[in-house]
Amino acid sequence: MADLIQIASADQFLRKYDPDGKLSSYYSHLKKENRKINLVSRETIDSNLTGITAASLMPFEVLGRQNITRYLDIGSGGGFPAIPILLTQVVEHATLVERRQKKAAALNRMMVTLSINADVLPGSFEELSLKAGFNLITMRLVRLDRLLLDKIIDLLTPGGHFIHYSDVDKSHGETNPASITYCYTIGKPASAGSFTLFEKV
Repeated sequence: MADLIQIASADQFLRKYDPDGKLSSYYSHLKKENRKINLVSRETIDSNLTGITAASLMPFEVLGRQNITRYLDIGSGGGFPAIPILLTQVVEHATLVERRQKKAAALNRMMVTLSINADVLPGSFEELSLKAGFNLITMRLVRLDRLLLDKIIDLLTPGGHFIHYSDVDKSHGETNPASITYCYTIGKPASAGSFTLFEKV
């Protein structure tokens, strides 16, 4: 059975992680870019930016505040979960992978505008040659099979973490490293989701 995290309010939760309001600037630039190219759904833009941002930061309720030397996000899209993480955690260097050229270009523009130090790599993760040594890797709403999981784990440092944001999915089978799946609810009426946390030993 998955562990459960309950958050009463997305806004209250985000104030803990973002006391200076950096995320509001991201929302503004995301909405601007979303008028040029569909980065996130209209429903998310209109009413659920705080919810999806809270979901992006939910794993840090388990991990605690992190000093991240090298961070990799796979399939960055409109910037979730990468940009909320980059704006609220200490990250020395980040690499964002996005296979669609137009989305990668939009991400680059947001990185510059938000003064975030990150490389945005256009292309498929499976086709890229990345140097190992990441201590945090994230991936959102991409089906995780054993082959993909093994490639991701190979890129982690010992003690590093891979966060897979998705519905509960046991298709990767028995895993080494160990994994724990967490379910969460946000607000009332509650929206729900889950993520799986892998640690390389």
